[in-house]
Parts: sequence; structure tokens; C-alpha cells
Amino acid sequence: MAAVADAMRNSRAPMYFRPYDEVTALFDGLDLVEPGVVSAPLWHPEPGLRDVEPNEVCTGVGRKT
Repeated sequence: MAAVADAMRNSRAPMYFRPYDEVTALFDGLDLVEPGVVSAPLWHPEPGLRDVEPNEVCTGVGRKT
């Protein structure tokens, strides 16, 4: 996992691993679109893919009111 984290930090588009609580804090003050902040494959799966396994990548969409 450390090698993956180093590669992501050193890429042209760096990514940073954050705990779930830090991800949800990024949406403070926004109205979350259902289903909220969830595992990426569960956000809006394609028809027929509703039984996918969750992973550790979380995603969400928020609207500014």
C-alpha cells in the first residue's frame, strides 16, 4: 500500500488517501445527493451491477444551496 501511495503522490494528478471521516468532512455545508458518500461502485451502479463488492474508494456528490 505504501508503494501505491507514493506513486499517487508523485503523479501528475496526485491523489491522497483519507479516512472516511475526512472525506465526508469535504461535503460540510453541501446538500448530499443520494446515496451520499459511499463506496464508489455503490454510488450509482449500472443496471445489473447492483451486487458489486464495495471497495475502499469513496465518492459522493454535493450541491451548494
